[in-house]
Amino acid sequence: MSEFEDVLAETREVAERTERQMRQVLPIRPHTRPAPAPAPR
Repeated sequence: MSEFEDVLAETREVAERTERQMRQVLPIRPHTRPAPAPAPR
């Protein structure tokens, strides 16, 4: 495996771990979207 592939694999692992942690803190339903940001004044 090249160094580039190692970096990609590690990045993917960190992203997946972060996603799992975020789902524990902020459970998101599959088809919900965040509310739009308020319009600037």
